Amino acid sequence: MSSNTKFLFVLIVLASLAGCVSPRYQTVYRYEPPSDAAGRACLEQCGQKLSACQSQCQEKHQACLKRIEPLIETRYQERMRQYQREFQHYQYALELYQRQLTLGWYYFDPYFGSWPYYYGYEPRFPPTPPFKPSHEQIAQQVAQQQCDRDCGCQSVYDACFLGCGGMKIPELKCIAHCPPEK
Repeated sequence: MSSNTKFLFVLIVLASLAGCVSPRYQTVYRYEPPSDAAGRACLEQCGQKLSACQSQCQEKHQACLKRIEPLIETRYQERMRQYQREFQHYQYALELYQRQLTLGWYYFDPYFGSWPYYYGYEPRFPPTPPFKPSHEQIAQQVAQQQCDRDCGCQSVYDACFLGCGGMKIPELKCIAHCPPEK
């Protein structure tokens, strides 16, 4: 390959890679309140409605968390039993791995008798221990599945805000691989 061809090839590769890294944008909203006094007074009511909705939503979420406590405990116990089975398999695999390191390819398996077994490969990596579950992690998973966190308060507020004469203006905002600002 000539140097011109290599240069052209590198240039094409770099140009194609540059096209893969394009800026990523996200739509954000800017809220402009109404300018008249009646509109601002109306917005106060919107804020009160939003606070009441969020408070009620929080109460519903807490009640749901209380209701699912037995389910969380059941799932945690099931996952712990599974972890214990996986840990026993891990211990056995680790024992075999250590024997293979010590004795080479031939080793004696205590569970299947004293005949030497030949595996035909040398162990390279020890087995990976299983992940021990945490009660908090299981509680979060179950809560995410069972208890809805979004009560729609923001959409109610937005409707009230617009009804009072405010404006919700969408804007594109660069969030990754942003071009330099001029």
